[in-house]
Amino acid sequence: MYGRDASDARMLAKLWRFCVYRDSGPTLILDRLQQVEHEAYLTLMAARARVLVPEVLAAGRFGPSKDAALVTRVPDGLALSQAGDGLADGALDEILLALLQLRAAGLAHGALGGDTIILAEQGICIRGFRSASAAAPASRLDADLAAALAAMAVQAGVERTAAAAGR
Repeated sequence: MYGRDASDARMLAKLWRFCVYRDSGPTLILDRLQQVEHEAYLTLMAARARVLVPEVLAAGRFGPSKDAALVTRVPDGLALSQAGDGLADGALDEILLALLQLRAAGLAHGALGGDTIILAEQGICIRGFRSASAAAPASRLDADLAAALAAMAVQAGVERTAAAAGR
């Protein structure tokens, strides 16, 4: 959901990123509905790249303040950050495969972490595409890989994560 505060925070974060890193980061969108539509579009593009993502059910405005919301259905499962010691090597491989599929499609997630990677029955689900970008430069794609490897290492350990990356 995007209200006025979320929109303002996103614009300030983009300005800060540009000043500090000389990188514009995610696309600046001034309208709340455009933000929701952007997230929905990139979620659908990820699905088109054969990555398991939440099903997009609706996007639109509501309420007197014209907040905007994206309604999705996330497959049942655990977030990577909640997986604990039971994380199988096959799941690590699937996470990396999903990242390779996003990369091949030129899609950068922009905010990968233990809470955006879901271990679902159907496979690895990636959610939360609000900071994503299409036709992303290599630096953003590499940042996604680094973020995912870090999240995997926290749960599975450095050795198992490195072994999965080497396969």
